[in-house]
Amino acid sequence: MHFGTDPKNLSQIAKSHIRLNPTHSYIIFRVRVDGLTPKTTYYSKVDSVNASGASDKIPSPLKTFMTQ
Repeated sequence: MHFGTDPKNLSQIAKSHIRLNPTHSYIIFRVRVDGLTPKTTYYSKVDSVNASGASDKIPSPLKTFMTQ
């Protein structure tokens, strides 16, 4: 996940390994992000990569979240 407080500069990165469950028809990805500033709006995009770290070139739409 690329994220930051400026939607045009998502310079921070959070990573997580994929955990597939063959009994589910969907995948839920979770990443832990530490050190966020309280009462701040963040913008994020998710981009999947292969084992060598190359992007699949299909990022998610831009999303927002706000810390408490």
